[in-house]
Amino acid sequence: MQPTILTPLNELTKKDQVLVNKWLAEMKELKLSYNDMLKVFSLVAQKLNYLKYKSPMEKVIYSSNMGLGIICEDDEPLPVNNTPINVAGEVLNVGTKTTMSGYFKKPLEYCGLLAGEELETNVMVFHIGDVQNLFKKLRYYQCIYWVEQNRLFEKYTESSGRDYKFINGIWK
Repeated sequence: MQPTILTPLNELTKKDQVLVNKWLAEMKELKLSYNDMLKVFSLVAQKLNYLKYKSPMEKVIYSSNMGLGIICEDDEPLPVNNTPINVAGEVLNVGTKTTMSGYFKKPLEYCGLLAGEELETNVMVFHIGDVQNLFKKLRYYQCIYWVEQNRLFEKYTESSGRDYKFINGIWK
């Protein structure tokens, strides 16, 4: 994870500005390398509570109109609520593999409802699979909006999507 300093130097408290300026002067005297200076500033920012870690998790729209998804690193927790939900007469519990009455071609694992976003509290998250490369393992998820028991919405671009209704045992 890459740390980012959230607060510019001129927005620090006066006390913290004095400390940072003192450390800058000391680092110049020690003739530290640029990388060593960055390490020191990361530690300083962390101590002063000005450091936040950027999350590598990102929401994406998969290409070829494959819908909204989430991609995250293997060690990163997925922000979901462990909430069971009823879809087309089937109760989905966290960890359950399902095709959602034929909505998916193969069974996907239900992970829960996406947490932390007011407007997207009914976004169901399904684990699609993992991809391992030389450096890290990425997890891929499919996100589908739950509208009501027999109605879903899938987002295909930022401004469009499709409404699905479960009628007579078929998603239309």
